[in-house]
Amino acid sequence: MNHILYEPTFFEKDDKILCIFGDKPFWIVGDKSLKPIVNFFLNDLSFDELQTILINDFKYSDKETKETIETIYLIFDSASLFSIQQDENYNPIDIDNNPPNPVINVTRRCNLKCSHCYADANNGQNASQELNTAELKRIIGLVMSWADSKHYDRRVLLSGGEPFIREDIMELIQYIADNNGEPFVNTNALLIKEEYMSALSKCKAELLVSLDGARESTHELIRGKNTFDPTIKKIRRLLEHGVITKLSITIHKDNLSELEEFIDLAVDLNVAQVAINPLNILSRAKDSQLQRVNLIEFYNTLSKISKKSSRHMYYVERSDYANVGAILLMNLKFQYCGVGSASLVIDYDGSVYPCYNTMISELKLGNIRYDNLDSLWKTSPLLKKLRKLNVNSFSADCQKCPVKYYCGGGCRGEAYFTNGSFISKCPYCSDMKTSIIDLMFQLSGQDNQMFQNRVHFFQEKQVFYGQRRLDSWAWSKNI
Repeated sequence: MNHILYEPTFFEKDDKILCIFGDKPFWIVGDKSLKPIVNFFLNDLSFDELQTILINDFKYSDKETKETIETIYLIFDSASLFSIQQDENYNPIDIDNNPPNPVINVTRRCNLKCSHCYADANNGQNASQELNTAELKRIIGLVMSWADSKHYDRRVLLSGGEPFIREDIMELIQYIADNNGEPFVNTNALLIKEEYMSALSKCKAELLVSLDGARESTHELIRGKNTFDPTIKKIRRLLEHGVITKLSITIHKDNLSELEEFIDLAVDLNVAQVAINPLNILSRAKDSQLQRVNLIEFYNTLSKISKKSSRHMYYVERSDYANVGAILLMNLKFQYCGVGSASLVIDYDGSVYPCYNTMISELKLGNIRYDNLDSLWKTSPLLKKLRKLNVNSFSADCQKCPVKYYCGGGCRGEAYFTNGSFISKCPYCSDMKTSIIDLMFQLSGQDNQMFQNRVHFFQEKQVFYGQRRLDSWAWSKNI
């Protein structure tokens, strides 16, 4: 019989065994009889030895032994574990001709000074270097033309700083709408004037409003005094005017305990969506006292919240927790995080960066005031270097890690910010690894409707380019 050509790594939890073939990658969870069965397919056990173990230790019958071996063989064969070859259906994306939808930071100025701000934004920033109205309209037009050429939706993402600090922000939003675009704006909402709201609704603008807690004290720990109640009032007014309003919360160690209360608030407000993002230790966050949340605790909290109601499920289903679970079920393979191939940021002064987490001077690609954006995307030496990143060239821990192709080595921007190297170890590597392993066990033993819904979304939207890989398995002799 054929034998497996990939080295497995085993993990045990309660009465289950998780087996990960890290270099494929493929994973399967089963009862404890799975381990000797895998060892048989590795040629480490003879059939007689396996049969003795299954009958004596796991009370298999002769019929169950035969059926189980045949079943596992078919699973492993369908996963191509008996041969080392490139998957026939793998079609890597033509990156040069498939640019992403860039984020446009229209300002670095802000009416607040949040302790975790990646952009180090504040009201002391000089407005004289900002792109003017005409320049921004040209950039907006370019972004929409990129979308047209690739058949993307025509969304234009405006961020900052605080976009509504600009006097021309409504002119820019109206310009996007008038040209059949979809305006998306990241905002703290405090500077949105009452007279803007009807126009925002007519433009079908989508606002992502930052709210960093369900209580005044927690939110204002990040955003400053006298900001919570005014933010809630603005959110309610936006919703009353029919503005598409979403909430965004950055989760850290000090506000995880009220995440359920936060989602309850979102349900009460009936906002369109909720973005739930773990804290990134970048820029100003590095100098704060804020700490990253433990990912297993974070995921377990979201799992509990999702069961409260269909609306709670709706919000959690659109979180990174659901995304990671869907990725594991789809068994997708990531060489690295995608910086340089799946993201682009145009900053307030025209500077262009690979992503939000690489906005430092030495990583600037050029400036849209005097560089052609399409040329930058196709010819930038830094982007070409980033696109060659591979988790197998990262740290020694990455190279031998069984989940390396599921995390892709983590955020390369944070690795660079922390260690000064794109191939260094991600600062929260261990936490990410244990959370992925724990989630694999979870996926094998619970109702996965939320994750399956996300799988269907990714498939319908063709979110992930290239190969659609074989689904992973949860198995036991009783299934």
